[in-house]
Amino acid sequence: MRWIEFTEIILKLLGPATAGHKPRRSLIRSTRRESHRRPMEAYDRAAMARVGEVVRNRIPSRLRDEIYSRWGKRRWSRRWIRNDHLGVLEHFDEVSGLEGPERLEEFLPRLGINDDLPDLIPPHLHWALGKGLRVWQYPCQFAPYLVHIARRPVRSYLEIGVQHGGSFVTTVEYLRHQGHSVERALAADLYRAPEVTRYVKTHPFAEQVTLNSTGAEFRALARSRVWDLVLIDGDHSFKACLTDFDTVHGFANTIAFHDIVDSPSPDVRRVWELVRREHAGTYDFAEFVAQYPEVAGEQTYLGIGVASRHDVFSPAR
Repeated sequence: MRWIEFTEIILKLLGPATAGHKPRRSLIRSTRRESHRRPMEAYDRAAMARVGEVVRNRIPSRLRDEIYSRWGKRRWSRRWIRNDHLGVLEHFDEVSGLEGPERLEEFLPRLGINDDLPDLIPPHLHWALGKGLRVWQYPCQFAPYLVHIARRPVRSYLEIGVQHGGSFVTTVEYLRHQGHSVERALAADLYRAPEVTRYVKTHPFAEQVTLNSTGAEFRALARSRVWDLVLIDGDHSFKACLTDFDTVHGFANTIAFHDIVDSPSPDVRRVWELVRREHAGTYDFAEFVAQYPEVAGEQTYLGIGVASRHDVFSPAR
C-alpha cells in the first residue's frame, strides 16, 4: 500500500468534510509530502509515526478504530495521558492484555516519559515528554523487561537510583496488576523523588530512603533481607556500580542493571560484562537493548540487563 492510497482510505471513511477539522485537500497535501509515492512498507518507525500523527490529530475519534483496523495496528489515543502524576496509574485498570510485550510497549507512554534529555526520545513519543510519572525508560526495552521479570514471583523489590521515581512506581504497579503480592518495595537515592514520596503515602508496603548506596548504612539495609528483584541504576561509575552489585549479590534472586549499552555510560557496560563473565555459574542472563533508529545513529542508549539466579524458583522470604 502507498501512503496516498492510505490517505484515500481515510478520506472515504471521513465522507464530507467535518467541522472543526482541516480540509481534506490539506490532508492529502500533507501526506503526499511524506510519501514521495514510495511503498508504505519501506518506511521506518518514524515515518509510520507520521501516519499515526495524521490519524490522531485530524481524524474524528469515532473513526479511528476502523482506520486502525484497516491499517492492521491498534494504537492508543493521546487523550489517555494525564498530568496528575499518580493518577495515570488508573490506566492499568482500564487496559487488559498487558502481559504481552507488544501491547505493553504501546501502553507504557501513557504513563509519561522523562523529558530531561528530549533528543534521546524518538519524535513519535514526544507527546508524552514531561507528563505523568516521567519514566526514564525506552518503552521498547522496558516492556519486554517487565514481562520477563513478571515470570518469577516478586514479593520484594529494591531500586537503587530512582531519579523522578517513574520506573520504580511503574515496576511495582505492573507486578501487582500481574498478580504479584508485593510486600515490600524500597526506593533508594541521594534525594527524595516526588513521585515516590506521593506513592508511599498511599501504599504502606513502599518506602523511600535517602542514602548513598556505596555507604555502610545502605549496605546493612540492603543485606537485611533477600530481595526477589533489585534494579541497579545509581552512580554510573565503574567502582560505584560494581559496589552496588557486590552489595546485593547473594541477597537478591534477580539483579537488573540499567544502561548496559548506554554510550554515555561505558562503565556500566564494563560492570555488566564483568558480571556475565565471572558469575555465569550463578545467574541466567537476559538483555533488553532495542533502539530507536531515528535517535540512535552510531550511538546506543539505555539498555537493561537481567541476571537471575539458577537455583531460585520460589518467592524470597
